Amino acid sequence: MAASPTSNLRAELERLGATFRKGRTGYISMTDFGQSVALSGPTYEEPRRWWRGPSAKALELLAPLPDGTDLDTIWQTLRALT
Repeated sequence: MAASPTSNLRAELERLGATFRKGRTGYISMTDFGQSVALSGPTYEEPRRWWRGPSAKALELLAPLPDGTDLDTIWQTLRALT
């Protein structure tokens, strides 16, 4: 059974080092809504960063980024989807 786009996106965020588990300041969290996801910056950031859309679209743009890409570049890449 193939992995879902959402689980692949979660793994991609891990690879980029952008999750809370990786201990990075300014981590990106993901909420799965089935057909779409919401990505957000940490609650202490003002204004808080948000992106909502299909996980497959986010994965398509994030997959080419190198390991350890800085968070500003990740958010800029996601904003290219809107």
